[in-house]
Amino acid sequence: MNYKKLSILIIGLLSFSILADGILNAQKIIKIRGSSTVQPIATIAARIYGKKHNIRITVEGGGSTKGVDGAGEGLVDIGTASRNIYPEEKKKYPNLIAHTIAYDGIAIILNKENSIDNLSSKQIIDIYTGKYKNWKELGGPDRPIKLVSKDFGRSTLDLFIEHFKMEVTKKDNLMYYRLKGDKEYSETGAVVVGQNSEAIVAVSADPGAIGYVSIGSAERAERKLGKIKRVRIDGIEASRENVKNKSYPIIRSLNLITKGKPTGDVEGFIEFLLSPQGQNIVKNLDYIPIK
Repeated sequence: MNYKKLSILIIGLLSFSILADGILNAQKIIKIRGSSTVQPIATIAARIYGKKHNIRITVEGGGSTKGVDGAGEGLVDIGTASRNIYPEEKKKYPNLIAHTIAYDGIAIILNKENSIDNLSSKQIIDIYTGKYKNWKELGGPDRPIKLVSKDFGRSTLDLFIEHFKMEVTKKDNLMYYRLKGDKEYSETGAVVVGQNSEAIVAVSADPGAIGYVSIGSAERAERKLGKIKRVRIDGIEASRENVKNKSYPIIRSLNLITKGKPTGDVEGFIEFLLSPQGQNIVKNLDYIPIK
């Protein structure tokens, strides 16, 4: 017997077996990327569903726009977005489908030390467009106002400026606001952050700061940190209950985005999040279940 040839044959078969096993394992990866608001929901669901079905599921943030583009370009299996798909995105990626798994609102947050509890829509606009520079002008403490802004690609920014009919531009890592139709942007720049947690940290650290984040994230931060607070908008509390009854003015849907109709484990994961167990994850993270 030619042991040398036999050894080469065995090594070849083992190598093919390892390669085939690697390919099979690679097929069991679901990639998810996008909204930082949806990220904690997807992360917990991925842990539970992945363990049950022996699937590796990776979950990343980066913003809703990255989620939509990632799904549209086939870079991820599921994109996440805390907003609807924009018409221009639908035109670019006509096969995209949004699967709504929850609802949320955007809260205006202040440092806990700030005595102000309510702001009108006009006051919020005037704050971000630089007309007010000190909280004492609004009946609050004698402190300079420090603006905190979400970055481009974040649905929280998009919904905020859409609701208040403002526009933004970014220069030297600061965001400048103006009312739609105005010629000039404010001279007051806002510190730019990405994730909800970054905005919460920024407002927690500065008694004069104001920012805007997911209501669910704000409620959790209030309970755990106690350094921020949600303010009412035009007298309406930023709460899950008011999102649910649709009395709160700034509401959005939380979506999983797929390129075409999902199948296999991707479909199974979405169905899991829409199941009672999945909707309970949504509820436990302070978002509004759809079922």
